[in-house]
Amino acid sequence: MALVTAAAKLNEKSSAVAKELKAWNGRADMDQTGHRIARAFRQQILDQLWKSWLAAAPGAAGRANNAAGNPDSRFEYAVWSALNVRPEHLLPQPFTSWDDFLAAQLASVFDDLTKQEGTLAAATWGRRNAANFRHPFARAMPFLSGWLNMPKTPQAGDNHMPMVAAPTFGASQRMVVSPGHEDQAIFVMPGGQSGHPLSPFYGAGHSDWLAGKPGSLLAGETVHTLKFVP
Repeated sequence: MALVTAAAKLNEKSSAVAKELKAWNGRADMDQTGHRIARAFRQQILDQLWKSWLAAAPGAAGRANNAAGNPDSRFEYAVWSALNVRPEHLLPQPFTSWDDFLAAQLASVFDDLTKQEGTLAAATWGRRNAANFRHPFARAMPFLSGWLNMPKTPQAGDNHMPMVAAPTFGASQRMVVSPGHEDQAIFVMPGGQSGHPLSPFYGAGHSDWLAGKPGSLLAGETVHTLKFVP
């Protein structure tokens, strides 16, 4: 009876994941759950195989604490090969087949995402990838956060993509210019041009950076003039 119940729950989780993946547009957009699921599943597989294989290696006990969570970037090639060939001696215990192993990792991803967000449908990539730009002074003096930090905002993009974006990392500027065609050049930067938190230009342009909306590189019509008078 317990095995039947466990199998039914696994099928329920797999069906819920399949539904979200079928609706995925294939992009790292902020409203997509598919990208977050696929990304989490990939990482789950890498982590579990690294820990399993490391534990089975000679002398593993001495280095497990230091290396278990930090596989080399080249490790993915070994994982991909194992998932295609499916050698029995590399199958993590206590699983009896590679399909069982993969199904268990998928269920783990489902459990983690629903625990974090309440439901799988609510586990959008934007919630995981919310921009969290904090001023250095606000880290030392948290009471200034409301004036110094940019709003925590869901954003699209990821690493290894044209639109590089992570919660605490992103392109310091996006600029494209061709000599002789400066009038068509684009420029956008996070935050604003002013370093004064009370200035209307302190965060001006940040929303365009988040949305990937390009602005003009060349200055437009003069609206404000700053004069330094001795």
